[in-house]
Amino acid sequence: MMDFETAPETASLRQIADWQLAPETNTTYSVDLPRLQRGFVWETSKIIDLWDSILRGFPIGSLLLTEIGEDGSIHTLGDIRKFWLLDGQQRATSIAIGYHNPWQNTNATEGLWSLKSKSNPVL
Repeated sequence: MMDFETAPETASLRQIADWQLAPETNTTYSVDLPRLQRGFVWETSKIIDLWDSILRGFPIGSLLLTEIGEDGSIHTLGDIRKFWLLDGQQRATSIAIGYHNPWQNTNATEGLWSLKSKSNPVL
């Protein structure tokens, strides 16, 4: 049985962005989308509104993670615990878009969850 007290209770904006932009940087847990999640659908104005709220210090809601898989088992990749993001995918992806530097690494958006358009939003 795994120790549930080590589950991530808080994450910085950078850590949330790195779930998609640089997942290899986290050595204790990973976050991914379950198959039931729809694709990223927010328009650019929603992304801007979210970042406006973040920069003003307004609450943006919590993200809901689970590590229980479809078969009821706890998912791990070696020593890395695997979590599924059940609620907050639009916000998490918008946060990652805010950290994405299109001039530094043009392939980084390939890791973004479920972007449907070929042109990626840039803030």
